[in-house]
Amino acid sequence: MRFRNNQRVNVLALVLLLVVPMFFMFRPSYAAELTNRTITVGTSVPSAVTTHRFNFDLASGAIVGSIELEYCENSPLIEVPCIPPPGLNLTGATLGAQNGETGFSIHPNSTATKIILTRTPAAATPQ
Repeated sequence: MRFRNNQRVNVLALVLLLVVPMFFMFRPSYAAELTNRTITVGTSVPSAVTTHRFNFDLASGAIVGSIELEYCENSPLIEVPCIPPPGLNLTGATLGAQNGETGFSIHPNSTATKIILTRTPAAATPQ
């Protein structure tokens, strides 16, 4: 009887040693919000092709590999489900000039309402 109890304890300990670290290894990472952010839209004429100029500050020294820009009609808060603006389609978007942090391209997982800028992760420089 004592042998079985020890065996159960050993199996339980082994499971905990294997499973618990996975919660720390494979959890998603979240980044800080961009500060001093603005967007300037070239024109608001419906169905027009236009430019969008983004300005924002990054925390100096932070490792930056990607930046997600999502268009929501209702709220900029991450906790609130995004309602895309009607008629918006970013699938043909191209990336123009880059100032400050550079080397970004548009990731293929971008959608009609979300652009993901990506690069090899690197530390942001103070600017």
